[in-house]
Amino acid sequence: MITKPKYLEKYFFIILVILFVSVISSNKLLTFVSLISLPILIKLTYRKGFTAVFAFMIIWQWIQVTIKIIYADLLFLPVSEFVDTNSFSEAVIFSLLGLIALAAGIFVATRKIEPVTTEALRFETRHFSERRLFILWLVFSFFNSFVSSIMFIYMPLQQIFVGLLNIKMIIIAALIFVSFLNNRDKRYVYFVIGAEILLGFTSYFSGFKSILFYLVIVTATIYPKLNFKTSFRYAAIFFLILTFGLTWLIVREDYRNYLNQGSGLQEVTIPMSQRLDYLAKLINTIDFGNLAGGIEFSVDRTSYSDFLAQVMDRVPAYTSYENGDLFLNTIKHVFMPRLFFPQKKSLDDSEVTNIYTGRYYAGAFQGASIGIGYMAYYYIDFGKYLMLIFIFLQGVLFGLVYRYFAKKLNIKFLVYSVTIPLIMSVYLYETSQPKLIGGLLSSFVIIAISIKYWLKYFITYTRIHK
Repeated sequence: MITKPKYLEKYFFIILVILFVSVISSNKLLTFVSLISLPILIKLTYRKGFTAVFAFMIIWQWIQVTIKIIYADLLFLPVSEFVDTNSFSEAVIFSLLGLIALAAGIFVATRKIEPVTTEALRFETRHFSERRLFILWLVFSFFNSFVSSIMFIYMPLQQIFVGLLNIKMIIIAALIFVSFLNNRDKRYVYFVIGAEILLGFTSYFSGFKSILFYLVIVTATIYPKLNFKTSFRYAAIFFLILTFGLTWLIVREDYRNYLNQGSGLQEVTIPMSQRLDYLAKLINTIDFGNLAGGIEFSVDRTSYSDFLAQVMDRVPAYTSYENGDLFLNTIKHVFMPRLFFPQKKSLDDSEVTNIYTGRYYAGAFQGASIGIGYMAYYYIDFGKYLMLIFIFLQGVLFGLVYRYFAKKLNIKFLVYSVTIPLIMSVYLYETSQPKLIGGLLSSFVIIAISIKYWLKYFITYTRIHK
């Protein structure tokens, strides 16, 4: 008697559920392609003994592509009620195909990397001190504050400064790994989590998300199988993300106007104590009406497939394909570091967005930057089919960055800790092509070079000597 493999039964069940949900939804085709793509993306990027950072990046971008469809389905409405473009469905389908191409590129570049068991990670991390990692976090928190205050004064060194800012995030990732893998004193990691949330929430940008995302990635890396304990952790983290995220979106505009005193610039001119008082007052004014409006606004703010749809409406009907010119300009921009080319033009995402969507979005002069996303760049250059090849190659680039550190570093939890900040610096769908490729490569080069000098001291200082 021939028995079917259990995994075939599992996939068959998943497909049946997706078909059922799609049939009863208000947007049948879009719901089906959205849901059927998710298990494919997870299969390509998430596996036992491998970092979860790529899976997180891909799933987050999947949410950015599909969130309006999910929201419309929950309200039993056609998604056309929430969009104002003719090409939205096409943009969603090709965005999902682009994500599959990106995930496939990552898989191809990393498939031969040897998996690392949770027990091996636990054995490595038990030799490292949470207290000393906490001290390093304190030191680099002050270092980052200093660097942030001067990086716009010394513009030619900006790319170097941005790369060095990642060291603090490497330390945070390492501390979370060490604390989560060992049943020792967790006061240090809890303090860091709380401090990062507080500092992020009181800053101009929503920096509180980073530490929460790191918690998701580390948890998913360490515990690839779901059980009650890990499910509770995920639920707690997602509750915090949802709560803080909605709260931030509701109070953001008033709070930012208070921080810059109406200047319109992305700056903070108010001391911390006054910021906390004003923030508390804004939060106390939130009611159910604000919350409902915040949910709809968060859906609109998270969704970015609209921009590709706007571009598709215009290119090539009113604006011709660029035939690779944008990509060539990106390569020129990346290989002309500001250190040697101080007159290099600063990037203004809104300028590109206005040109290729035919609409107006506030730009650098208004303290804003609205991007169309890296996929739209490839579409403008090569069209909707050829762009998939270049997105696949971009995935290969992501994978090669990870593979470099996997080969260079013998301590595997440090491989994860180093690569999480690098990937998370360019994880968003809306990241422009120049910022994505330039940011990834410049940060990679700076960390790869600097790590040769500080890693041995880092290990010597943070290791427990017994």
